[in-house]
Parts: sequence; structure tokens; C-alpha cells
Amino acid sequence: MVLENVYQKNLAVYSIVGIIFVFIVGTLFHFLFEATGNNRVIGAFVPVNESVWEHIKLLLLPYLIFALLMWLFSDGCINNFIPGIILGLFTGSLFMIFAFYTYVGALTRENNLNVDIMIFFLAIIISFIVSYTVFISPTFSQWGQTLSLVGLVLYLGIFVLFTYYPIEIPLLQDPISGGYGIPDKS
Repeated sequence: MVLENVYQKNLAVYSIVGIIFVFIVGTLFHFLFEATGNNRVIGAFVPVNESVWEHIKLLLLPYLIFALLMWLFSDGCINNFIPGIILGLFTGSLFMIFAFYTYVGALTRENNLNVDIMIFFLAIIISFIVSYTVFISPTFSQWGQTLSLVGLVLYLGIFVLFTYYPIEIPLLQDPISGGYGIPDKS
């Protein structure tokens, strides 16, 4: 029981630190594509335009970097690690999409930077809450662990694929330029 409480306390501390880490690094990532002269390799991992889809990358890579650090600092002793990561990322991503389209599409019809930042911050918090909940849950079956790993790889792959070969749907459309994916250098 004492070890279980220590485990949960450590995960809670990691989560709080992670929320701050992802918020700071994700914010910096917002400007990285342009700062690197529109480097196409960097663009696979950071937003290349102002679409909602690309802004999910503000959560994605910083979250994965912190998860790796968390894994290393815990000596790989986190229960349901991959399921927790993918479920946290997926939930945070869905929250970003639904929250953005709710306030812009259904409520205001215009963007507000303060609301956008708040949505990003809440998505990070939700991601860590979901991951924490999965980490302290009973151990997933081997099938669940494997399915989670496949899901994580596919999720990451879709982000890279749609950066270079975007489908033309509103979720992937840059509201400023009207374009999709990496902008032309012209």
C-alpha cells in the first residue's frame, strides 16, 4: 500500500511537471517551423500552418518527449505506459478539435488568441489526467499493450503523412492562407 501511494505521488508530480514542460515547449514549437526557414523535416513534428490539425502538434511531440523522460526517470517502471500515452494524447487532441470548433464554429465565429491558449493548456491537463488514470489502472493485457503501440505509431504516422500529403478537409485547412500542409515557398 505504501509503495502504491509513492507510485501515485511520483506520477502526480511527473504530471504537474509535464504539464508545465509541454506548455512551454509546445509554445516554442509554434514558432520553430518558421524560425528554421520552413525546414521540411522539422515540419513533420511542429505546426507548418495555422490549421487546427497542425496545432495538435504543439501537444504531440512535447508530450512524447516528456513521456520518454518520465519513462527514463522512473527506470521504465510505469504501468500501462504506452496505453496511457496514446489515450492521453488522443483525448487531448480530440479536446483541442472539439473545443476550438465549438467556440469558433458554434459560438463566436472568430478566433481569440487567449481562448486558443486556454484550449491548448486545458488539452495538456486533460492529456496528463487521462494518462495518469491509465497508469494507476490495473495492467492492460498484452493485446491491449500491443494495440496501444500500433495505435501510437499510426497516430504519429498520420500527422507526418498529412503534413506532406494533406487531404483537403476543413480540419487541415490553414484559415489564413486557405492552403493545406506545408506552404509553398513562393
